[in-house]
Amino acid sequence: MRPAYVDSALKEIAVLSKLRHRNIVAYKGSDKTAPGYLHIYMEYCDAGDLEKVMRKPKSGEDYFCQPASLWEILYQMASATTFCHEGIDLEEPERTAQRHQAKQCFL
Repeated sequence: MRPAYVDSALKEIAVLSKLRHRNIVAYKGSDKTAPGYLHIYMEYCDAGDLEKVMRKPKSGEDYFCQPASLWEILYQMASATTFCHEGIDLEEPERTAQRHQAKQCFL
């Protein structure tokens, strides 16, 4: 691994280790296993990554998810992005209650 890449990877690890948000996969650790190899360990996601969720159509459907699920995914991405850029968590207690109430309407 080139020195510039090592520096970049170490900066990324420093940022990842500080991020704490429900919609961001958590950093668990890292190590060097051999010269030039750096492993970054992240939280396990039961449903897989976003690409897998979006590519796999549910049985009997032509599209990857219901519109309500798509809006939930977009909201989670916007919440995580806002948190990264501005340090603001969109999931305030009253807003959380409103979202859960709205979510029940879609079921």
